[in-house]
Amino acid sequence: PADVAAAAACLDKAVRQLEAMLNAHASSEENSKTSSQFVQERLPVETDSLQRALKRFLLWLPDLSLDKDGYLSAPEKTLRALCDFASRRDSLHKVFHDWLERQDYRFADDILRLVQDDETKSIEWSREYQERIESSRQSLQELASRTEETIEQALVDGIISEEIRAEYDEKVNTANSAETLNFRPAYATLRKVKEAVSQDRARHLKDLETSWQALAEGLSGLDNELQKRISERMQKELERKDTRVVEELIALLQELEPDKTPDERWRRSWHTTGHNELSQYQIEAQRFQQERRNVEEWLQHARVEGIIKTVKQGGAGKGRFAKIPAPRREEAIRALSDWRKLKQLGPKSRSGHQLQALLRSLLHFLGFSFASEDMNKEEFPNVRSGQDWLYTQVAMQASQSLVEPIPQFGSQAQGSYDLVCLWQRPGVETIAARLQELRLSMRNVLIVYLGRLTKSQQRDIIRTCRERELALAFLDETLVVFLAQQRDARLPVFLRCSLPYTALNPYTPFQAGDVPPEMFFGRKDMIRELQDQVGSCLVYGGRQLGKSALLRHVERQFHHPERERFAWIEDLQLIFDPNAGRYPANVWKVLRDKFKKENLLNAKLSTDDPEKIAEYIRESLRQAPQRRVLVMFDEADDFLDADSKEGFRM
Repeated sequence: PADVAAAAACLDKAVRQLEAMLNAHASSEENSKTSSQFVQERLPVETDSLQRALKRFLLWLPDLSLDKDGYLSAPEKTLRALCDFASRRDSLHKVFHDWLERQDYRFADDILRLVQDDETKSIEWSREYQERIESSRQSLQELASRTEETIEQALVDGIISEEIRAEYDEKVNTANSAETLNFRPAYATLRKVKEAVSQDRARHLKDLETSWQALAEGLSGLDNELQKRISERMQKELERKDTRVVEELIALLQELEPDKTPDERWRRSWHTTGHNELSQYQIEAQRFQQERRNVEEWLQHARVEGIIKTVKQGGAGKGRFAKIPAPRREEAIRALSDWRKLKQLGPKSRSGHQLQALLRSLLHFLGFSFASEDMNKEEFPNVRSGQDWLYTQVAMQASQSLVEPIPQFGSQAQGSYDLVCLWQRPGVETIAARLQELRLSMRNVLIVYLGRLTKSQQRDIIRTCRERELALAFLDETLVVFLAQQRDARLPVFLRCSLPYTALNPYTPFQAGDVPPEMFFGRKDMIRELQDQVGSCLVYGGRQLGKSALLRHVERQFHHPERERFAWIEDLQLIFDPNAGRYPANVWKVLRDKFKKENLLNAKLSTDDPEKIAEYIRESLRQAPQRRVLVMFDEADDFLDADSKEGFRM
């Protein structure tokens, strides 16, 4: 077109003048080309904008700051970048490599288009680009995952509100978008979020320390031994930065009435415990028992209807609703309303769909999640009911972090929970008989008790559950009101308050080396190392130290076929056995079969040649640059001994 030709002529003249001014020369691979050819080859003929055509030249200057569309965001730095470029005389490949080093892939396609006529160069550069961007994306996902964990922990610890969590989540999701091509700013965004959460935690801890110092001045009336115990316990928890425990201990101090001698229960609260998680369980269960009488009195005078009215008015009266954010109060109102409707409907209600919708909403309130967000969607198969009871299986999930360390109500449930609803306030023996009739005596059961458990009933539950080894999580009306006052995640509080009545024991024998995720603690650095492409590749140590458990945990975290991430464990004791004719090279046959099973190799592949199998595996990985396969070999002692005698050929 005439306008493009005219523009090209003007641009040619401008480039000649600039070249003369800077004493610039084309790089070695461009020496034989004139400025006119230089301009013509790099003008995108498909563009309808001179501005878009001109921006192509900026791709030669990776040091420039370009906006998301490839235009200058800091024009004042242009002359310096041009001078640097002229002095270096970079080749196109050097420029391309510089963009990759900056982890900025926004313009990679434009540069690759310039070499598309050179098939060898095009394939080589494209492969390098795919490897680099996949590595950057993987690093971004890992950083985003760690940032999300930091945010969730801050929410559970009471450091941030739901609203602040939503703001941080939005920033994380924006940075970790599948469309992200410029990764350094995304990394910076995630680091800023983590730093912001750290600052939130530090401020909250500072506020708690200030509150403690103010309360400490009023302890002079206590005996010296108790004052010392309180100070040591508070200092220990502040150093641990365990804000939830510090908050609970401050609440205990605030309970202390002036000029009154604290009772033995209050004194015992200041004994340190051996494990932080145990301390949280004890304190939560203890707080529920302390508040239970207040809640029962409140229910006796106001009933559920009156409590709903109090919450709607903003929390006046008893309870702690005034301290709860508005969205959480709405959830509390909905849950209490659903509870009231459930009591009225009964198990033989003609509106079975409504009954299931109310149960689903109540379970969501506790903290369980469903595949569908539609509260009216029926997901309760195998519903059975009687005059005053209803049993069903519920397909739902519980977050690992919320049920730690109780795998029975987490991963071991495998997404299916037994739920029993009880009307007419049956006794414990009747409940036990009903469970036996439903063949649930050996199962972990959620029980919705649509009434209030009395003190004597609680004692009967403890006795019966321990005698018959029943694992039951009771939800009664008093606990629903208590949970409605929670600012943070309700599911861990529900379990901490209900499970002490039962015979459930999380510390039961598991298959060797296969510990439920809820029971796996620590070793985060080792987990990251084993998943890192350039990380450690050898786990060693004495027997029964958790090596196999570590591998299983890494496998669970890493294996996501939908994201082209595959992980599995091979027991070398089953692969290598010279006495049975299974030599070290047998490992290649096992790898071949496993790759076929995961659809990573052609199902018809039958070669036993190790070199050919290795080449097929390499080709499989080349075909999908984003694909990662993590194979972990357990019980490798004898295998490594045998392989060492052959110079580690394997």
